[in-house]
Amino acid sequence: MEMRRDMMKIQERTGFDLAALKSLLIYSGMLWTSSVQAALIATDSFATQAGGAPSYYDTAINGGSIDNGSAQNPSVGVSGFTGAWDAIGYKTGAVQAQNGVSLTHAMSAGSAMNGSIRGYSVQGGRADLSRRVSRALTSAPTSDGTYYMSILLRKTASSTTGTLWAGLGPSERYDVFITGSTSTFIGLNAGAISFYSNGTITELLASGNVNAEETYLALLQFDYSSAGADSVTVTLYDSASVQQATRTFNNLTLNMSYLHLAICPYYSPEEAIDEFRFGTALSDVVATGTDVVAHDDLYELPAGEITITNAPSVLSNDLLADSAVLVTNVTDGTLSFNADGTFDYTAPGVATNSFWYSAVNATSTSTPAKVTLITTPPLPQIPTDPKKLHVYLLIGQSNMAGRAPYTSEEEGIIDGTFLLNGSDIWEPAEIPLNQYSTIRKELSLQKLNPGYTFAQTMAASNSAVSIGLVVNARGGTSIDLWAKGGTYYNEAIRRAQIAQTNATLKGILWHQGEADRDIPTGYINKLTNLVFNLRNDLGKPNLPFVAGEIHESVSLQINSQINQLPGLVPFSGVAGSAGLSLIDDFHFDNASQKLLGRRYAAEMQRIQTQLNSPPAFSGSIEHGSDSITWGLTNLIPGAMVDILQSPRLSPVNWSTAATFIATAPSTNWVGSAVEPQSFYTAEWR
Repeated sequence: MEMRRDMMKIQERTGFDLAALKSLLIYSGMLWTSSVQAALIATDSFATQAGGAPSYYDTAINGGSIDNGSAQNPSVGVSGFTGAWDAIGYKTGAVQAQNGVSLTHAMSAGSAMNGSIRGYSVQGGRADLSRRVSRALTSAPTSDGTYYMSILLRKTASSTTGTLWAGLGPSERYDVFITGSTSTFIGLNAGAISFYSNGTITELLASGNVNAEETYLALLQFDYSSAGADSVTVTLYDSASVQQATRTFNNLTLNMSYLHLAICPYYSPEEAIDEFRFGTALSDVVATGTDVVAHDDLYELPAGEITITNAPSVLSNDLLADSAVLVTNVTDGTLSFNADGTFDYTAPGVATNSFWYSAVNATSTSTPAKVTLITTPPLPQIPTDPKKLHVYLLIGQSNMAGRAPYTSEEEGIIDGTFLLNGSDIWEPAEIPLNQYSTIRKELSLQKLNPGYTFAQTMAASNSAVSIGLVVNARGGTSIDLWAKGGTYYNEAIRRAQIAQTNATLKGILWHQGEADRDIPTGYINKLTNLVFNLRNDLGKPNLPFVAGEIHESVSLQINSQINQLPGLVPFSGVAGSAGLSLIDDFHFDNASQKLLGRRYAAEMQRIQTQLNSPPAFSGSIEHGSDSITWGLTNLIPGAMVDILQSPRLSPVNWSTAATFIATAPSTNWVGSAVEPQSFYTAEWR
């Protein structure tokens, strides 16, 4: 997650070069341009017949020339193509022109909309062929600059599986449709309005949000450079000219030599396109008119800040606006609003505020638009004292990675908790907590894990410290894959060691076992070895370790062995799975992951309480000629104990006099060459 350090303006932008649009100045109620006239490179209204039977841009299955139909003229208004439509390679080129069925839109610059193009429903009895036609532009862009394309889109059914594309690309793209990085396409894809670029299809407006029988205007701004590194900004408007989506695609290598139409891979008679236009100015492809239009804006201040100075102009996403006037002031805080749309604002604190303005030009004033202003609390600060950041390592397989779906209720920063990110830097923690695992499966699989409520519980129990999580789990892994020396083990150690450079490692959470359900024999031996190796390599022989049970329906044998751990390994515990529910054969649901996380926390707190109760000296003290014997109680068999010594005159200067592993709850410790004026104490290593 990248921290937002600069003010972010989230707005309904037009997405194209408004400077080009605003070069069309309003003078005495008339539009005029500079002496350098813009060029409309190509346009096609597809079907211009007044009536009669439908005409087809058609070709044989194995290629051939196109029959444009009687009196059909695909080039309307400008001679922008080198020839007629033609099929691409050996693919069928059938698309159907619908005479008299035109798509209209208030922002369209077209003038001869007498028909449209839709998918051809059948071709030689085969309805599943990829069908495409192409046509070379007479004046394909070769010089650096900005170019514009527009096209109208509509579907006639609420749901469709069809695909109908229109776009620009190189002539050599004849083999398959969706390939290469030099082509850009806009169209209807299974009912959604989508954009293709750089080998990827991106959904701009979901199918459920695309209204049947409504015409949408797609605007594309191409920022072209012969040196490469081109970009395309796509903006989508509904029939009321309200922007529905905008997206910029960078690092492209554009080739705009050919206009392509394609139906791929299914026929789509319920989808239609119309009014392709391509030129060097926005006025070539969209009707500008004279009425000014203002769009709503949203400004979000960086977390913890309450002041904006010289905010970006509210006019930047408006049409034909020369200036702005304030209509309604903010109800709280202070606002200084300028005629150019910039402003200064000071919020009353953490709040959401708003004001209204109208955009103005020489002939009109827009309907007021709303500007929303959001201030948020400061981001949590990472403790500078390592003792104030308590770190926990979370490892294992898919339930530790998290597979439970989560809702908006669980989203957002987890109070008092930080997550070690992919750059080995602490950031405020948000789910999915396994997102930065260096060994995880794809990001879409990472969801809610027990670390969510574990961190909440641990942070709430001690407000003087913050919680740091190092989560490095991977689904489907057996315990053998976590053995010392393997990739998963090594990455857990590496990331935990990095975390300790500015924090204190306080424990390990382990959840694994589903993958070993069919071979449970020896599981406990592997688990105890894992605990020993982790503690040894992290330099913490008594580091708390809590293992979680898997669901009882998966393997009672694995759970039986997991529950042997506290009797074999000191300062270890088990988070039980009794009463938990699954979403499938192995994975806990949302409520169960939350409950499991709280059980992990309870076990961790129990073990930490043990660590806070060190061994005690008791009984008589026996002096020998060169030794002293102390009685020690409150020992935990298997735990490592340090005996600390300090000179009597310097009771804060402790040094380790001896270290041993407890074998019984109590014992006698014999110190040699004891200084009679020294202090002694014992603690867990």
